[in-house]
Amino acid sequence: QSKKRHWILFDGDVDPEWVENLNSLLDDNRLLTLPNGERLALPHNVRIVFEVQDLRYATLATVSRCGMVWFSEDTTPITNYIAEFRHTLLTTPMSQRSVGGTGSIFAERRGIAATKKSSGGAQYTAEQQVELAVQADVLRVVEEEFGPKGLIVEAVAMAEEY
Repeated sequence: QSKKRHWILFDGDVDPEWVENLNSLLDDNRLLTLPNGERLALPHNVRIVFEVQDLRYATLATVSRCGMVWFSEDTTPITNYIAEFRHTLLTTPMSQRSVGGTGSIFAERRGIAATKKSSGGAQYTAEQQVELAVQADVLRVVEEEFGPKGLIVEAVAMAEEY
């Protein structure tokens, strides 16, 4: 696994108390010093990413060791997320998605071996074709809630006000 790249993702505010312990890990030494004095080397195939709202709690020492990518809140509007969700719902059977690991909602219909190619070239079993049809039907029922004045966009706008 030394050739495979691994990522450690910190999602949330940067707390100055614990991030100071990471500074030696983030610099050229790539060493994490534990409270007991033991040192752990970070392999060269491992990368660290901090995903934060702002740098309010970050120290200058930490910021100087990190590359920064900043996105304005307008860069990725909610409509982009909705479009991606709709596309996935129409093209990927729920049984193939790893979200939640619940598996097929049609698990009892096992044994159907017929396959059909989708417009994207993927092959789907008859069971997965049924899943896609149900997903498309559900999307048609709730479609207006994903529009510009729909429940989803309005809920996100209200949440942003707080």
